[in-house]
Amino acid sequence: MSDEDEGSPLISILYVDDEEDLLIIGKLFLERSGPFRVDTVASAKAALSTSAISSYDAIVSDYQMPGMDGIEFLKEVRRQYGDIPFILYTGRGREEVVIEAINNGADFYLQKGGEPKSQFAELSHKIRQAVRRKQAEKSVRESEKRVSDIINFLPDATFAINREGEVIAWNKALEEMTGFSGARFIGKKHYEYVFAFYSRDRPLLIDLIDEPDEVIRSYYPKFFREDSSISAETETIQLSGKKIFTAIKVCRLYNQEGEVTGAIETIRDITYLKDTERELFNSEQRYRSIVHDQTDYVARFTQDGTVTFINEAYRQNFAPLLNLQDVLGKNIRDLMQIQNFQKVEDFLRTLSVESPVRDMEREILAADGEKHWQLWTVRALFDEQGEPSEYQVSGKDITRLKRDEEEIAFKNIILKTQQEASPDGILIVDSEGSILGYNNNFKVLWDIPEDLLEALDDEPVLQHVSMQPADRDSFLFRVRYLYEHPDERSFEEIPLRGGRTIERFSSPMLGPDGKNFGRVWFFRDITERKRADDEIRAAYEQLSASEESLQSSYQELLASKQALQDSESRLRSLIDNTEEAVSMVDEEGKVIEWNLSSERISGIPKEEALGMYLWDITFRMAPMQHQDAEHREAIKQAILSSLKTGVPVFLKPEIITGTRPDGTTIITRQRIFSIKTNQGFRFGSISHDITEEVRAKEAVRESEERFRGIAERSSDLILLFDSQLRVTYASPAARTVLGYEPEELLGKSYEFAIEEIFDEGSDIISHDADEVLKGESKGKRTYDRNLRIVKKDGTRSYVSIHAVPIFHDGALSGAQASIREIPGSDEGGES
Repeated sequence: MSDEDEGSPLISILYVDDEEDLLIIGKLFLERSGPFRVDTVASAKAALSTSAISSYDAIVSDYQMPGMDGIEFLKEVRRQYGDIPFILYTGRGREEVVIEAINNGADFYLQKGGEPKSQFAELSHKIRQAVRRKQAEKSVRESEKRVSDIINFLPDATFAINREGEVIAWNKALEEMTGFSGARFIGKKHYEYVFAFYSRDRPLLIDLIDEPDEVIRSYYPKFFREDSSISAETETIQLSGKKIFTAIKVCRLYNQEGEVTGAIETIRDITYLKDTERELFNSEQRYRSIVHDQTDYVARFTQDGTVTFINEAYRQNFAPLLNLQDVLGKNIRDLMQIQNFQKVEDFLRTLSVESPVRDMEREILAADGEKHWQLWTVRALFDEQGEPSEYQVSGKDITRLKRDEEEIAFKNIILKTQQEASPDGILIVDSEGSILGYNNNFKVLWDIPEDLLEALDDEPVLQHVSMQPADRDSFLFRVRYLYEHPDERSFEEIPLRGGRTIERFSSPMLGPDGKNFGRVWFFRDITERKRADDEIRAAYEQLSASEESLQSSYQELLASKQALQDSESRLRSLIDNTEEAVSMVDEEGKVIEWNLSSERISGIPKEEALGMYLWDITFRMAPMQHQDAEHREAIKQAILSSLKTGVPVFLKPEIITGTRPDGTTIITRQRIFSIKTNQGFRFGSISHDITEEVRAKEAVRESEERFRGIAERSSDLILLFDSQLRVTYASPAARTVLGYEPEELLGKSYEFAIEEIFDEGSDIISHDADEVLKGESKGKRTYDRNLRIVKKDGTRSYVSIHAVPIFHDGALSGAQASIREIPGSDEGGES
């Protein structure tokens, strides 16, 4: 064994030959010359009969063997066990065997004969080469699979290419950004995937990873290198025409041996960040015009307060306050205008040799009258006896930090309010099974006791919730599966025992480095939505059936059908695409936040809304009947009262109807909340646009009224039946056609008609009804009969019957029939 093989893992070999001597010699040579473990078998059939064949790193086989030769053995290995390295021994002059072996997937072939040592040395080399090649191929596949799996769960739009420039991963975030599925580009090169990003052919940053800086700069002027990666920011126009800012980062991919296997590119839409930076920059400029940047103030003073050292920043800050040219030698008490120095002395006495440094915060009024905060770091300097000889202070203005803390708290309140305002029930669980957070909708949706949630233990909550699904075992199995597979997402519908349906979405919480922090669950009651869908489908089928029976009203029913389809489309759009409008006013009532959804819902542009008083915007969107000075003043006083007391104009979500600047009406569900600040109260609003939902319900109501109106005016008797063929509706024509009041027919079944109404053809009606109830009529669209009846007053006449069974999801849901009296007819029969 060579030095190179020391410490290498053993390569397991299955050696198959019918010559026992060659097996013994080959085994001895290979195991002594390299990191090999050789098992020998005397025939191919015996080798295939062992279950361990798939565990070998390589197979060496003779060609000429009784029972099954080496080629047949090779074919069986490839069919059953895939690409295990396979080396075939052949006799000299058997070129046709060599060709067949290569065509059937042999990795190498060797010809028998010659000096054994050289022959087995070559065999040892071929085995190493074949195994290493297979391991390299496996490593590449596994590497690409790992890259694809990791990339797919990254929140940023990401794709990767191999060394040949072919796409090997295209994650869901990139699908959402580009509108193209990953399956379309996997295995494709630049000339195809470039058009997912640009309308013309141009290099992406990933295509320039090996180019010099001047080439990269010609396409991406704002780029920089960091270690082995390249980052750039660029302005891009999407295929839709929308202009966005993106942050792009590319780097090479390496395998475990440190070889380059490809490259990866991540793309993040930073349009919002750029807009925010621009706003922050403008805000910073306004701030700097009032309070100038300050560096740290450094001073040193003795125990009695005499100043012995100051820096320039300290002098420029404190000397003008006392109209002094120099502050050296002055007392620190006077310079810093400390009213109660006893507290400062008590603070200084807490410093010791073991703990010589402490921080203290001071709240002061600056010369401009603004409240400021300063952070002072005080260090005691001790002499050889351990007594404080001097004190050194370093101070800085932390007003910005304090305001940032208030801003963070303010944003946290917004996030919490958004969570509570969400129509979904939300549960957040960490990776250890502890509850990190939940909203009230979650508690109400699953009727969970407060004390159970306050324990912050997910398992008891899960057990309580699991009693409600119709299939408890499947529910628990799915939840535990997701906890055991922390990187998976889930979206499904859960039927409950009480008839409700819950929509559930679950997603892992991953950090930037891919670390899993737990799982978030979203639950939404979609019972009403599904019921509305069913009602719309049922109404549609009824209208379709009416087209068959009410030929004279075809155009009007067709319009009703279109109205129902439009209603369903608007309702679906509303459910799937609802966005929240978030706005905020400051303590004076001026708008300081107005997001894109607010702009879309109100029709008032952001740049126009910012800085306006809330009562002006509210009055502007009020209905026309409230557009007068009296209502404007009432709105203003109500808002000013809320700003003063912190109590919202309405405490619960309200339905608000307003008018956009273009005259269109908007209906929203609005929630208002307040935030206490040092200057008073700020108010926020979160609104949901429900205009289309209201209009959709009105369209369904109007279409049903039109249907009733048609039936009420028809001279034909219109009957609607349930799934048991019992009458659920009878039109007024029942009086003239049958002599019965419509109410007398409600709840009556077809047996009543057979016994009381039909003078002949009862067996036909019984047969038709039995066929419909048993589901044997699915191939029939209509039933048309001409039969003689007996009216309630005993008179007889002939009628024409047109009946239509209605099926929903393959099951009978009801039927519809029209009955027309045949004037002057003396006899009847089947039509």
